[in-house]
Amino acid sequence: MSKARRPKVTKKRLVAALEATQGHVFLAAKQLGCTARWVNMLLQKWPDVAETLQDLRGEMIDVTEAKLYANILKGDTTAIIFCLKTRAADRGYVEKQQHEMSGPGGGPLKQEVTGHVSLSIEEALAGCEAAFAAATIREGQEAGILPHDLQQPLPADAMEHAGLGEAGRSGSSDGDDEAEPEAD
Repeated sequence: MSKARRPKVTKKRLVAALEATQGHVFLAAKQLGCTARWVNMLLQKWPDVAETLQDLRGEMIDVTEAKLYANILKGDTTAIIFCLKTRAADRGYVEKQQHEMSGPGGGPLKQEVTGHVSLSIEEALAGCEAAFAAATIREGQEAGILPHDLQQPLPADAMEHAGLGEAGRSGSSDGDDEAEPEAD
């Protein structure tokens, strides 16, 4: 559409075009001889006409819903399924949805971690094993099982995570490796 010459669009003509097209902006613009962008600009300028457009669209939706309901009453399976999926989600009528995320251009997502030290896979696994072992030790202590009662020797870092240090790891029963509690 040429920018040089726009047809004169009045409120009355715009409302008439919107009514004739059941609220379809692009069709109304074509009928008026202008662009849809121009019609949208006029709708912003004239809130009362924008309200008329909303009323027309609401009416169209009401008519569509009435036709859908009529088809439901006729036993139309597609209409029934559509209604249940869109109106009865709270009753469990939903389809399982899978969401796939990707980075720019469909590539992999990039993750940025700040404030952490880079670890190799081996270091990360060792840390996980140590944390798991520490949790096992704590649970064992709560159950009355001491670390030296466990079948496998635990890594030193696991003992440290559990707050036991080398004392609990050695499993000695002579008490030489244990520190005396500090006096208050």
